[in-house]
Amino acid sequence: MNTHRRLHIKNLELVFIGDFYFGNRSLDQTTDSGVEDFLSAIYYADYVITHSFHCTAFSTIFEKRFSSQAITRAGSRVSDYLNTLGLQDHVIDDSADVSSENIDYTTVRKKLIDMGWKSRIYLKSIITIEADEMYLQTKGKSDCCGCTACVTVCPKKCLVMEEDEYGFLFPRIEKLEQCIHCHRCEVVCPIEKNKSISPKEKYPAPICLSGWHQDESVRATSTSGAAFVGIVQACEKNGFSRFYGVRYDDELMAIHTGVDSAEEIACLVSTKYVQSNVGNSFFDVMSELQTEKKVVFSGTPCQVEGLQNVVPNNLRDNLITIALVCHGVSSPEAYKKYIKEVGEKNTSSVSSIKFRDKRQKNGELSHRFTTITLQNGKVLTDTENLYTLTFGLGLMHRECCSSCPYATPYRSADFSIGDFWGIEDYKPELKSEIPKGISLIYAHSERAKNLLAELRKTMLLNEEPLEHSLHIRQQQLRMPFARNPRRDQFLKKVITDGLDFEAIAEREFQRWRYINFAKRVARKVLRRR
Repeated sequence: MNTHRRLHIKNLELVFIGDFYFGNRSLDQTTDSGVEDFLSAIYYADYVITHSFHCTAFSTIFEKRFSSQAITRAGSRVSDYLNTLGLQDHVIDDSADVSSENIDYTTVRKKLIDMGWKSRIYLKSIITIEADEMYLQTKGKSDCCGCTACVTVCPKKCLVMEEDEYGFLFPRIEKLEQCIHCHRCEVVCPIEKNKSISPKEKYPAPICLSGWHQDESVRATSTSGAAFVGIVQACEKNGFSRFYGVRYDDELMAIHTGVDSAEEIACLVSTKYVQSNVGNSFFDVMSELQTEKKVVFSGTPCQVEGLQNVVPNNLRDNLITIALVCHGVSSPEAYKKYIKEVGEKNTSSVSSIKFRDKRQKNGELSHRFTTITLQNGKVLTDTENLYTLTFGLGLMHRECCSSCPYATPYRSADFSIGDFWGIEDYKPELKSEIPKGISLIYAHSERAKNLLAELRKTMLLNEEPLEHSLHIRQQQLRMPFARNPRRDQFLKKVITDGLDFEAIAEREFQRWRYINFAKRVARKVLRRR
């Protein structure tokens, strides 16, 4: 720093770089500062006053208090840059006072990360032009969650979604000759975007809540505590008029769809243990936001982030997103085969299926039933349904689930919802409420936090320490679901070889049960030594 002149005023050391200092030209200035001295001056500064775009940019990167004069050729760049970050109040002119207030960089940090990501993609797009280096042609199945964000943003409509042998959807470049190498598909990909950035670095800790809907009839028909219903009702009170979630179609396949009121969301309630087909939902949401409709969208965390990456910032305020606490998504083809076989074995097609159904068992309420209703009126219900058990073993999961970047409480969604597993260890008085359903709710964004007062009108809510939601039984918020090494073998037998689903599932479940029994015995023996 010996190339800089210093002046001591009010115990602050002033460092001047360049030939301009707010009208005072009597000072000797340094005009040939090197890169290291330039960056060091900003990095170690308590406050920065500048008219340089680069100095402004590094002031935000180093999270400094600063003021910037937009009076040179860089003026428009400075203003545009600070407007993007929401720091436009730090642009000053000769008559303006310099603000001494601290800057909350929580939101700014996230915007900087997003800008940096998009900048890298832009540079890649103007450097990489060879077709054999195209983004989608270099991706494996573990790099795709099937969210459709890439298909939605492609300006030339080069991409289509196609099923693989297990029914999972993947994008395919249908019109290679029309691709302009814009790399927008890469910019919006939720999996690619989170490979190099830890969610904990991007997002603050959420407000953590436990609770359930005050209407017990609503709670009884929901998988958990009816948090989804409560949030939708709160949003409707605040002017939201379109609500997206997952329902079953006529063939009992899970599809994303939208409804126009909270009264119509019954078809979207309760969990579906199979990956949903997003279809054109992202296109529809974009279209509705552009007409100034206020939209609520729920889905898996990767689906939610895919949509958020597609929606421009100027439309984001009219979108509320709800991400599930996700255990993974299952093969649609395996699910379809199971449903078909159940119908064939009972000589009547399946008309409905409900996972995590709440029913009485031995005089006590249980939320572990899987209930299948046949067209002939027969009802099959069991707490050890083989499809549900197979889902729990991860034998049908999508490849990307084992490296999921969203197995964390730090997320981009407005809300996250799921079961509050393990809360009885901290609040034993709630043990009797568990079969009825206790929801875990994370309020991540300011939009979500602003809705909590309305949400409390329909739900009984209690704020909980974040660490209570990370109970050992809540593994899906601590780490991704481990890839089952027998997954490929199971899917091949059931789908490719056409073997009976329940027979293969029963064999796998008994094998898992035996291995776990042997592990428990081994641990007991070792403890006695």
